[in-house]
Amino acid sequence: MVETVSGYEGITFNPGNYVAPPSYDEALLSSPTGSSDAPPPPPQTHVTERQARDSLLQLAGQRFCWGKKAAQDMVISSITSSSAFHYQLETFTEARKSVWTFEPYYGGAVDGPFNGAAPTPWSIPIQPEQMFRNHEKSCEVPHTAFVKPCHDCTGTGMKRCHNCNGSGRAICNVCRG
Repeated sequence: MVETVSGYEGITFNPGNYVAPPSYDEALLSSPTGSSDAPPPPPQTHVTERQARDSLLQLAGQRFCWGKKAAQDMVISSITSSSAFHYQLETFTEARKSVWTFEPYYGGAVDGPFNGAAPTPWSIPIQPEQMFRNHEKSCEVPHTAFVKPCHDCTGTGMKRCHNCNGSGRAICNVCRG
Protein backbone atom coordinates (compact mmCIF):
# COMPACT_ATOMS: atom_id res chain seq x y z
CA MET A 1 0.00 0.00 0.00
CA VAL A 2 1.26 3.48 -0.89
CA GLU A 3 1.29 6.23 1.72
CA THR A 4 -1.25 9.01 1.41
CA VAL A 5 0.15 12.23 0.00
CA SER A 6 -1.86 15.40 0.59
CA GLY A 7 -3.56 16.45 -2.63
CA TYR A 8 -3.13 13.00 -4.18
CA GLU A 9 -5.67 10.96 -2.23
CA GLY A 10 -7.35 8.29 -4.31
CA ILE A 11 -4.54 8.10 -6.89
CA THR A 12 -3.86 4.50 -7.97
CA PHE A 13 -1.50 2.61 -10.26
CA ASN A 14 -4.23 2.50 -12.93
CA PRO A 15 -4.01 5.19 -15.62
CA GLY A 16 -6.95 7.45 -16.36
CA ASN A 17 -7.28 9.44 -13.14
CA TYR A 18 -7.59 12.94 -14.60
CA VAL A 19 -7.20 15.82 -12.20
CA ALA A 20 -9.50 18.80 -12.69
CA PRO A 21 -7.78 22.15 -13.20
CA PRO A 22 -8.33 24.93 -10.68
CA SER A 23 -11.64 26.78 -10.88
CA TYR A 24 -11.89 30.09 -12.71
CA ASP A 25 -11.84 32.00 -9.41
CA GLU A 26 -8.78 30.06 -8.16
CA ALA A 27 -6.97 30.75 -11.43
CA LEU A 28 -7.73 34.47 -11.15
CA LEU A 29 -6.32 34.55 -7.62
CA SER A 30 -3.06 32.92 -8.69
CA SER A 31 -2.46 34.97 -11.87
CA PRO A 32 -1.16 38.53 -12.04
CA THR A 33 -3.96 41.04 -12.50
CA GLY A 34 -4.20 43.34 -15.44
CA SER A 35 -1.78 41.38 -17.62
CA SER A 36 -2.64 41.12 -21.28
CA ASP A 37 -0.75 39.55 -24.13
CA ALA A 38 -2.68 41.54 -26.72
CA PRO A 39 -0.82 44.50 -28.25
CA PRO A 40 -2.51 47.90 -28.11
CA PRO A 41 -4.41 48.92 -31.25
CA PRO A 42 -2.36 50.84 -33.80
CA PRO A 43 -2.80 54.61 -33.91
CA GLN A 44 -5.19 55.91 -36.53
CA THR A 45 -3.34 57.14 -39.61
CA HIS A 46 -4.32 59.44 -42.45
CA VAL A 47 -3.86 58.21 -46.01
CA THR A 48 -3.32 60.81 -48.70
CA GLU A 49 -4.85 60.62 -52.18
CA ARG A 50 -1.39 59.98 -53.64
CA GLN A 51 -0.74 57.05 -51.22
CA ALA A 52 -4.15 55.54 -52.02
CA ARG A 53 -3.62 55.82 -55.79
CA ASP A 54 -0.06 54.38 -55.55
CA SER A 55 -1.32 51.42 -53.52
CA LEU A 56 -4.12 50.78 -56.02
CA LEU A 57 -1.69 50.98 -58.96
CA GLN A 58 0.71 48.57 -57.20
CA LEU A 59 -2.14 46.10 -56.59
CA ALA A 60 -3.31 46.39 -60.22
CA GLY A 61 0.26 45.73 -61.39
CA GLN A 62 0.37 42.47 -59.43
CA ARG A 63 -2.79 41.17 -61.12
CA PHE A 64 -2.29 39.94 -64.67
CA CYS A 65 -5.80 40.70 -65.94
CA TRP A 66 -6.26 44.05 -64.21
CA GLY A 67 -5.59 47.22 -66.14
CA LYS A 68 -4.04 50.32 -64.56
CA LYS A 69 -6.05 52.90 -66.54
CA ALA A 70 -9.03 52.92 -64.15
CA ALA A 71 -6.73 53.40 -61.17
CA GLN A 72 -4.88 56.24 -62.93
CA ASP A 73 -8.02 58.08 -64.09
CA MET A 74 -10.22 57.41 -61.05
CA VAL A 75 -11.59 60.45 -59.20
CA ILE A 76 -11.12 60.02 -55.46
CA SER A 77 -13.78 62.15 -53.81
CA SER A 78 -13.02 61.28 -50.16
CA ILE A 79 -10.94 58.99 -48.02
CA THR A 80 -12.40 57.73 -44.75
CA SER A 81 -10.17 56.02 -42.20
CA SER A 82 -11.47 52.92 -40.51
CA SER A 83 -9.95 50.08 -38.57
CA ALA A 84 -9.95 46.50 -39.72
CA PHE A 85 -8.88 43.61 -37.56
CA HIS A 86 -8.06 40.07 -38.55
CA TYR A 87 -9.25 37.81 -35.76
CA GLN A 88 -7.82 34.33 -35.46
CA LEU A 89 -8.95 32.12 -32.61
CA GLU A 90 -6.51 29.47 -31.48
CA THR A 91 -7.35 27.29 -28.52
CA PHE A 92 -5.09 25.22 -26.35
CA THR A 93 -6.30 22.56 -23.97
CA GLU A 94 -4.38 20.62 -21.42
CA ALA A 95 -5.27 17.63 -19.27
CA ARG A 96 -3.31 16.30 -16.33
CA LYS A 97 -3.58 12.97 -14.61
CA SER A 98 -1.74 11.44 -11.69
CA VAL A 99 -0.89 7.79 -11.35
CA TRP A 100 1.48 5.97 -9.02
CA THR A 101 4.39 4.28 -10.75
CA PHE A 102 7.16 2.08 -9.46
CA GLU A 103 10.74 1.39 -10.41
CA PRO A 104 13.59 -0.53 -8.81
CA TYR A 105 15.50 1.40 -6.16
CA TYR A 106 19.26 1.11 -6.50
CA GLY A 107 20.19 3.64 -3.83
CA GLY A 108 20.50 7.42 -3.89
CA ALA A 109 18.43 10.36 -2.73
CA VAL A 110 14.66 10.02 -2.41
CA ASP A 111 12.48 13.12 -2.76
CA GLY A 112 9.74 12.20 -0.29
CA PRO A 113 7.21 14.06 1.86
CA PHE A 114 9.92 14.77 4.42
CA ASN A 115 11.25 17.39 1.93
CA GLY A 116 7.99 19.36 2.02
CA ALA A 117 4.40 19.22 0.88
CA ALA A 118 3.70 17.89 -2.59
CA PRO A 119 2.46 20.57 -5.01
CA THR A 120 -0.94 20.12 -6.60
CA PRO A 121 -0.87 18.77 -10.17
CA TRP A 122 -1.83 22.12 -11.72
CA SER A 123 0.79 24.08 -9.76
CA ILE A 124 3.66 22.10 -11.30
CA PRO A 125 5.11 24.19 -14.14
CA ILE A 126 5.17 22.11 -17.33
CA GLN A 127 5.70 23.85 -20.65
CA PRO A 128 4.56 22.22 -23.88
CA GLU A 129 7.27 21.58 -26.45
CA GLN A 130 5.14 23.25 -29.11
CA MET A 131 1.76 24.91 -28.71
CA PHE A 132 -1.26 23.45 -30.51
CA ARG A 133 0.42 20.09 -31.20
CA ASN A 134 -0.69 16.84 -29.53
CA HIS A 135 1.95 15.43 -27.25
CA GLU A 136 2.36 13.89 -23.82
CA LYS A 137 4.81 14.76 -21.08
CA SER A 138 5.51 12.91 -17.86
CA CYS A 139 7.18 14.22 -14.75
CA GLU A 140 7.61 13.06 -11.20
CA VAL A 141 5.61 15.04 -8.68
CA PRO A 142 8.09 16.52 -6.19
CA HIS A 143 8.03 15.16 -2.63
CA THR A 144 5.99 12.01 -3.43
CA ALA A 145 8.69 9.30 -3.67
CA PHE A 146 8.79 6.33 -1.28
CA VAL A 147 11.03 3.29 -0.96
CA LYS A 148 8.90 0.19 -0.55
CA PRO A 149 9.43 -3.55 -1.03
CA CYS A 150 8.49 -4.76 -4.49
CA HIS A 151 4.73 -5.30 -4.65
CA ASP A 152 5.15 -8.25 -7.05
CA CYS A 153 7.77 -10.36 -5.22
CA THR A 154 7.40 -8.75 -1.75
CA GLY A 155 11.06 -7.78 -1.77
CA THR A 156 12.49 -11.29 -2.11
CA GLY A 157 13.68 -10.81 -5.68
CA MET A 158 12.03 -14.10 -6.64
CA LYS A 159 8.44 -15.05 -7.38
CA ARG A 160 6.52 -18.22 -8.10
CA CYS A 161 6.91 -19.29 -11.69
CA HIS A 162 3.56 -19.44 -13.46
CA ASN A 163 5.04 -21.41 -16.34
CA CYS A 164 5.92 -24.42 -14.19
CA ASN A 165 3.20 -23.98 -11.53
CA GLY A 166 5.68 -23.35 -8.77
CA SER A 167 8.03 -26.27 -9.23
CA GLY A 168 10.79 -23.74 -10.05
CA ARG A 169 11.41 -20.09 -9.50
CA ALA A 170 12.00 -17.20 -11.87
CA ILE A 171 13.60 -13.77 -11.53
CA CYS A 172 11.07 -11.02 -10.78
CA ASN A 173 10.40 -9.04 -13.97
CA VAL A 174 9.32 -5.99 -11.99
CA CYS A 175 12.29 -5.32 -9.72
CA ARG A 176 14.84 -7.59 -11.47
CA GLY A 177 15.77 -9.01 -8.06
